[in-house]
Amino acid sequence: MRKIPGSILAAMVSAPIGVPFEMALRAYYADKTFPKELRRNYSSYINALRRIPFEEGPYYLLKNSFPIYFRNFIQTLTLFYSFDFLKDKVSWAWRVGDLSYTPCRFVIAGFSAYLACVFSYPWAVTA
Repeated sequence: MRKIPGSILAAMVSAPIGVPFEMALRAYYADKTFPKELRRNYSSYINALRRIPFEEGPYYLLKNSFPIYFRNFIQTLTLFYSFDFLKDKVSWAWRVGDLSYTPCRFVIAGFSAYLACVFSYPWAVTA
């Protein structure tokens, strides 16, 4: 239980960081599908990220972004909590056994990243 508040706090702080980048990327790809007279002619998503706050307003990068924010929150929460939980549960492998900590950490991090992607996938699809 002691791991949950720290994981929630880290997820709350880091979740909104990627939202403007994701919205700019979506605006860039959506711009390609518009008719010629409606296009903004973004050359890249970085160009869209730089131009949108001045042309559309900064609110445009955060508008209707709850699914993206919640996906980032769930993904970070699951990643941090499962990594810390599994590190405690499998610590016997390097404390008692002959295994090195580094390979075990890579396996635990990979499995935690897999769990994070699985649990956040429904929110990635709804966004």
